[in-house]
Amino acid sequence: MRDNATKEPKAAGPTVVPLSAPKFEAKPVYTTHELRAMFGVSERTLQHYRSSGKLRAIRLGREVRYLHDDVVAFLAAQREASNRSYA
Repeated sequence: MRDNATKEPKAAGPTVVPLSAPKFEAKPVYTTHELRAMFGVSERTLQHYRSSGKLRAIRLGREVRYLHDDVVAFLAAQREASNRSYA
């Protein structure tokens, strides 16, 4: 005779394997006011950087925001240009 009391009941349906959430590293998003303070430039200068393609920005409604990676890329390009002019 079989002992059914010791067996665990089988789950109905397919086995569900939980997925881990994708790794997301939150990075800062800067406002025009914050970048003006960091760079010591006017709002018009930031507009010039945007319109000339030197500094990428995104628009959220009426607001302009600058992603951290874009600011870092801009600063690296400025440093490279500065190094070339002194060489």
